[in-house]
Amino acid sequence: MSSTMSSTKSPRHRLVLKWLCVAVLSDLLIYFCYRHTLIAPDALEWNAWAFSDWLINYSGGFVRRGLAGHLIGLFAAGRPAAPIVNLIVFANFTALIFATSLLLVLSRPLGAFAAVLIMLIPGGVWSMQLDNELYYRKELLFYVYIALICLIYLAARRTGHKKLSCLLDVLNCGLIGLFSFALSFVHEAFLFIGAVPSMVILYWTAGVRRPAWRITAPLLYGAVIVALFLVLLAFEGDRTSAQAIWQSLNPADRALISDTGDMAGGISAIGWGPVRELAETLIIIFKGTAWYYLLAVAASLLYLLATARFFCTDRDGKGAPAPQYQAWAAKIFTLCIVAIAPLFILGADWGRWIVAVNMMTVPLICAGEFQAPLPLPPVLDPGAIFKRIRSARYLGFACGMILVLVALTFRIPECCLAGSGDGLTTMESQLFASASQALLHRNERK
Repeated sequence: MSSTMSSTKSPRHRLVLKWLCVAVLSDLLIYFCYRHTLIAPDALEWNAWAFSDWLINYSGGFVRRGLAGHLIGLFAAGRPAAPIVNLIVFANFTALIFATSLLLVLSRPLGAFAAVLIMLIPGGVWSMQLDNELYYRKELLFYVYIALICLIYLAARRTGHKKLSCLLDVLNCGLIGLFSFALSFVHEAFLFIGAVPSMVILYWTAGVRRPAWRITAPLLYGAVIVALFLVLLAFEGDRTSAQAIWQSLNPADRALISDTGDMAGGISAIGWGPVRELAETLIIIFKGTAWYYLLAVAASLLYLLATARFFCTDRDGKGAPAPQYQAWAAKIFTLCIVAIAPLFILGADWGRWIVAVNMMTVPLICAGEFQAPLPLPPVLDPGAIFKRIRSARYLGFACGMILVLVALTFRIPECCLAGSGDGLTTMESQLFASASQALLHRNERK
């Protein structure tokens, strides 16, 4: 359907249509983020735990993920930090929307409808505002960073000037080094979310500029980021440093985090060890919730594969997608989910990690345009994995064990399986309220 429609339009018409569709969605998303953050900047219309995480600082000594809170404290200078954090959240989300929009428009295999589908992907930018969740988390900085380096890489391939293309690649490598170091001090999870997309971009860039360094450059980068992560692990903090951070906050900020005035939120989690985190993970597994998260992973992958199969075109925008589009998208998704897999053990926010996979995968798909070579070892190739499983000697036994595990851990709740956000009804009511107010004002003027 989409390839037939696209063939009846000139490239300029397709580009204009894609611009318009992306721009309308982008404006709507930025508007809702504005309503959640800057209409009442002194208040908190989103998760208090995430707000407290932004305020972790170095008042009690050096602790990992304290850089953002330290800088916020410098700007706040003793005043309430909520307006500053709301502004940061809004600026982060707006930057993510702009970078993603440009990526979608520049990526040639994506037509207008495919670009819209990518923006609407579950766990993407639309879902963040739809549910009033996730857009306020620190890792949004990682998503902005990933979208930016993918955008610069794609722009370097698009420009017809060799010197400008080379300059963009050099700039991108410099930004990768600078931001990878800085963002690791914002949140140590950068290793799992930002490092692999960075390695892929370095792999692609080296393949264009220095083919002999295609493998070496990403591996060196990865080794440095792993070493930095291990160093940061040693500075988890303790109850004393947590209390010092809590006391350093303005009373108005503490009131937004805790109704009782007691230390709460992400600050209260400082000093949690791996045993506590593992216990949280085991609760998710044995309560049966893990299977619903796995369903979300499968749904995300199928969504991307269906988009690649039915609604993308070739690189010239004229014909149907090549058969390898689905396999290429599956490899990117597999690479990202393997990269983030340790977080499913280290942290109980499984929904956040699934969203992170989607937010890592989409920019790489746009930048690679379903054709760039992938640094995926055969052991992680989805096609090879499927062939090995299908011909496995003990396939029946393995399936039986999996079914037993499902029987022991899968649970069907009686009701009320929902996230912590507002959901579709709230956004619908806001839209209808805005439209109704506009109509009332118009009738009053008449």
